[in-house]
Amino acid sequence: MDNSTSFSSAPTPSGKRVGLMDLAIVLLRKKIFILVGLLVVSIMAVVITLLMSKEYIATAVLLPSKSSSSPLGGLLGDLPIGGGLLGGGLFSKDDNEKFLTILQSRVMAEAAIEKFGLIERYGFLKRKKYYIEDVVKKFNRNVGVEEDKLDNINVSFRDTNPEFSAAVVNFMVAKLDTLSFEMTRQNARGARLFFEKRLEEMRIVLDSVHSRFAQFQTMNNMIDLDAQVKGTVEALANVEAQVIAADIQQNILASSFTRDNNTIAELEKRKQVLNGRLEDYMNNGSGHVIIALKKTPALSVQYAYLLRDVKTQEALNGFLLQMYEQAKFREANNASVVTVLQWAKPPQKRTSPARAQICVFIFFLGFCLLSGIVVFRHWFQKQRQAQTDAYLKFQEIKGLLRHWR
Repeated sequence: MDNSTSFSSAPTPSGKRVGLMDLAIVLLRKKIFILVGLLVVSIMAVVITLLMSKEYIATAVLLPSKSSSSPLGGLLGDLPIGGGLLGGGLFSKDDNEKFLTILQSRVMAEAAIEKFGLIERYGFLKRKKYYIEDVVKKFNRNVGVEEDKLDNINVSFRDTNPEFSAAVVNFMVAKLDTLSFEMTRQNARGARLFFEKRLEEMRIVLDSVHSRFAQFQTMNNMIDLDAQVKGTVEALANVEAQVIAADIQQNILASSFTRDNNTIAELEKRKQVLNGRLEDYMNNGSGHVIIALKKTPALSVQYAYLLRDVKTQEALNGFLLQMYEQAKFREANNASVVTVLQWAKPPQKRTSPARAQICVFIFFLGFCLLSGIVVFRHWFQKQRQAQTDAYLKFQEIKGLLRHWR
């Protein structure tokens, strides 16, 4: 026989094909049996659905939260430099993830179980022995936590009592706010302690660089390098201009017909004094403002390094101080963490059982079962009348089973 031959065209023991019309005839001959069976099945389905407990689902809606839950991220977000770091995704974190984790955690489940006595409500006290993990598992089967398309968090709970389901959901939302607030405060406290310690270390470093810088300024008479270099150059230029002027006067007097040797000698002495002062300015400086110009390039490098260290440490200290103040503010802040758009209310419409769907399904299943019984009995009778190999093997199996028992 071809493997593609369908059941409707399978040969009977007499060699005839069985078509859909033949099956319809077989079912119609037993229509009373099928109708009575369907009536019984329908009544059973109605009774079963009526005996099933009504279940209600209460739902609360939380608005999405996009603030940073990282200790450093939450503090950096309020600072100019921190905004750039957060924008780059270095410290940013979606609070929705934290809320979903808390709502689905065992801490939340055990808190609700203890609050509403769910061990007794779920019938675990009637058992000789039970495990808290089983209670938590059953509780989690009745809890629904999900994000919708708008990133809102929907928290729901299913129970036979609508008021009870709403109470559990509202408790979970309130507990979520408490746990989130505690976590935020702990993170802020940890950040505050960290920044406080770093500030203490930073003050020591800052005092050290300030001391080195002040010592360098004192030793090298450098108060304000830019202004002092400018003043030194101007002073040297003035002295050098006087030297040049004296030299010109001396040359003029030396070439005149009426030479004044005394004046020329005085100009020569003046030039020597001015040159000596110019050399002294170049090598040693003068007073509290004029610095040694020959030493200025090397000293300016040291001055720049020390000034850089001072400015860097001051900037870091100011940055840490801002974060420290932010951490203190967050630790003392009592604002709510969770924003509730809709608190749960006792639902008026049951969620389950769906009686109509259950009855239709059971009716269809009953029809298939009864039709299968009728077709099988008809086939079996044909096999018995023809004494086919299948019938003989069935009898053999039946005998072996009886002997085995």
